[in-house]
Amino acid sequence: MRTHVPDALSAFAFAAVPFVMAGGIVSDGSDGPFTPTGNQKIVLNDVAPDGVFNFTTIHIPPNVTLSFTPNDLHTPVFFAATGDVLIEGTIDVSGVGISGGPGGWNGGPRGLNSEGQMGTGPAPGLGGPPPTSQGNAGGGAGMATPGRRATSRTGPNPAAGGHAIARPRLMPNRQGGGGSGGGGGGGRLFFGVDIQGGDGGGGGGGFQISTPGCLTLTGKLLANGSHGGIAYATAIPRGGPGGGGAGGNIELYAGMVVLGETAQIRAIGGAGGGLSTEPVAWDPFYYSSGANGGAGYLLLGCENVSIDAEATVDAVVIPAVCGRADFDDDGDVDGDDFSTFASCLSGPTIPHIETPACSSADLDKDNDVDQADFGIFQQCYSGPAISAEANCGR
Repeated sequence: MRTHVPDALSAFAFAAVPFVMAGGIVSDGSDGPFTPTGNQKIVLNDVAPDGVFNFTTIHIPPNVTLSFTPNDLHTPVFFAATGDVLIEGTIDVSGVGISGGPGGWNGGPRGLNSEGQMGTGPAPGLGGPPPTSQGNAGGGAGMATPGRRATSRTGPNPAAGGHAIARPRLMPNRQGGGGSGGGGGGGRLFFGVDIQGGDGGGGGGGFQISTPGCLTLTGKLLANGSHGGIAYATAIPRGGPGGGGAGGNIELYAGMVVLGETAQIRAIGGAGGGLSTEPVAWDPFYYSSGANGGAGYLLLGCENVSIDAEATVDAVVIPAVCGRADFDDDGDVDGDDFSTFASCLSGPTIPHIETPACSSADLDKDNDVDQADFGIFQQCYSGPAISAEANCGR
């Protein structure tokens, strides 16, 4: 069913053109093919200060793990390709300790004889309040699902978890997009000795793969929140454990996505911290305070998806409108998308501005943004909060 197109958009004629995939970073191929031969920890400041890689093809072989040192802007990581992508190894943008992964947010520091500090990000866990007896636990961070409040291993007043939020869009040159950080646990004073709480866990990072070709995954994509920190405990006093960081945000844009039998995509929240007197490392979730971080997101921005029954997806899955004109990936085509389109107008045969947004606005892929592209936009327009049609403008 076609929805009403406002009068302001009716001045141009409709145009019928072939369907093209929109969304995601458009690679210029300048970084060539990428096939690492061993484990790598990529320092983003050195090779991608904006977080963007422009590959031709990508192949992560089996038993190869890629991890990242965040750049100064703390952006997500963008792997864009012009051709096929095959991931048999592991790409990991998870939080580590109190630090968020690339594009993720840091946890809150622990308290000594004080409350813990709140985590960072749009939905952080709160810090454990000042103790009245034992140290109070920090709250878990929120993302696709809320962060939790501690139910054990805490004083009587544990901190609240972060609320659930709508999926943030991953943007180059911009901080954030990944999961928020958990709250730090509160500490207490016992006969003049500071009994420290645990740090909040860092949020999982943000990671995007985009290609007009086929993306095949038989390995792992990880954007997990970090576990809350362990609180110091003795036979009598103890500090409050830290809250878990939220899971991160993974975006997959491709002509086709194939998740094989061994594929794993995980963006889970970290466990709330435990106590130093317990073997937490054996099973962080079993010994958790209960202040676990919320689950992260997986966006599937493609027309064709094949998922083996044995594949593992631990994230809240959001299907993108696999089509056109939804430039902000919020499921509708409205005035916000028109603002992006209008800013990219160049006119017939005049090359558009070379930005990812304007590459998406070039809906007929003839290197300009003109009346023909506007005709497609008209056909795709849905209005605010009204789901756009995946096959619009064909």
